[in-house]
Amino acid sequence: MEFREAHNEKKLTIENARQKRSSFPFRIMPYSFNLKYSKELAFKNNVPAAYDKIQIHNNEDKAELITTSIVPSVQIDTNLGILTGDNRGEWGGELLLIDQDGNIEFILDLKVHDIYQVSNGYLIVGTTLFESGLYLLKLNSPANYQIKKVFGLLSSPRRVSKLANGDLLINTDLGLQLYTKQGYLKNVACELES
Repeated sequence: MEFREAHNEKKLTIENARQKRSSFPFRIMPYSFNLKYSKELAFKNNVPAAYDKIQIHNNEDKAELITTSIVPSVQIDTNLGILTGDNRGEWGGELLLIDQDGNIEFILDLKVHDIYQVSNGYLIVGTTLFESGLYLLKLNSPANYQIKKVFGLLSSPRRVSKLANGDLLINTDLGLQLYTKQGYLKNVACELES
């Protein structure tokens, strides 16, 4: 049995795949995966961070090794590295911290719409498999962080705008919500002038 690396058609033996698998921590999810920093991809796209997502998919009696190159749509510099988020629609997304040495800390399986620095950490606007919300992330060190959902949103966010006063206006499928810099979330009604 062989594993096939999708992007360069390199064939791998099971033993090579096992060695690769044992060299990094796989996450137990619907499929296993590894995240590897790609300096070349980041340089090519003129961004601070990019990575390859290496997945093992089991198809009947065969297992495939598939590599997907990802340039996160949201990147914010922190004192511990680059906080990245991506939203690939039905293909998911991740919230990650990539330190200065290229080590990746997986934080949350989340479709990230945007990230904002707030007084007590980082506010992430994101969607899980079942719901959308605002998540507060506090970074103490790359391996020591706390993340919690602080508010649920009406539905999936379409657009987030930072207002001049620092508040965030979140446009969802079911209406507008306002996150104030004081830490409150409220529904907003808009009236059109005639």
